[in-house]
Amino acid sequence: MTKDERIKKETSTLKRQYKQINDAHKLNAERLIARAAYIKATLEDLEEDLDANGWTEPFQQSEKCDPYDRKRPNADLYISLSAQYTRVMKQLDGMLPKGSAPAADDELMAFLGE
Repeated sequence: MTKDERIKKETSTLKRQYKQINDAHKLNAERLIARAAYIKATLEDLEEDLDANGWTEPFQQSEKCDPYDRKRPNADLYISLSAQYTRVMKQLDGMLPKGSAPAADDELMAFLGE
């Protein structure tokens, strides 16, 4: 599945889960949902890269210095995006009416037998 397809699928899932958000917050919620879907797809790509290539890479400042392992730039990006994703999801949860939770995904409900 392409990144765009994964983003569209996640957007649809999140819209179903957060359909209880009232009209006053709908526009902001839609923007946050778009961000969350993009971030999640990007995190999946970064996870794949980090699993394949590791979190560190050998690095040598110059021929006179000993090489050492340093954190790969994708590792920093993953950590940053992961924190941002958590903040976006928390904002979406905060837009729900008091006492309600995000609607469970249909697949989850089918799995649970409800």
